Amino acid sequence: MENLILAQEGATFDFEQNTVETMTLETLKRTHKGNDIYGNPVRGIYHYQVIERLAELCRNHNLNYEVEEIFAAQNRNKNQPGVVLLPQVEEQFGQKAVEAHVLRRVFTTICIRDWETDELTTTLAVAYHQDGIQCAIGPCVKKVTQLLITLKMALKMKPSNILKICTIRESL
Repeated sequence: MENLILAQEGATFDFEQNTVETMTLETLKRTHKGNDIYGNPVRGIYHYQVIERLAELCRNHNLNYEVEEIFAAQNRNKNQPGVVLLPQVEEQFGQKAVEAHVLRRVFTTICIRDWETDELTTTLAVAYHQDGIQCAIGPCVKKVTQLLITLKMALKMKPSNILKICTIRESL
């Protein structure tokens, strides 16, 4: 994995050079929380909690699973940027510190290893972004980029045309 940011002191992101940064769940937890004016999570749940809840569902159903690549993306949208760097937090933690970033576009996959073959697998794709929280589950997906393309296409289809799309906030 390129640009993997480990859960270490002094870790930084550089979204000016990289439009995508890959990280661990522990690093994701250290980023600045996106709260509303009342101090609550903007979507009712933080990005890392979505991933933790899906992992918990897998554990509760005795599934052999692996949280794969977690990454954040900067979309360069001036009205709703995917990443915001907070200068006041940078002063405390250092230039481009992980803790100074609000990540609004976080993606990951959770591979369910039960029933996996060389050709087939079952994967959950999770998208936490400015427009909501989405999750897709499907067979035959081996790469993150393929799954995200599948997710984008699936979101444009009628729900009856895909295996499953759900809004995590409602289902959890």
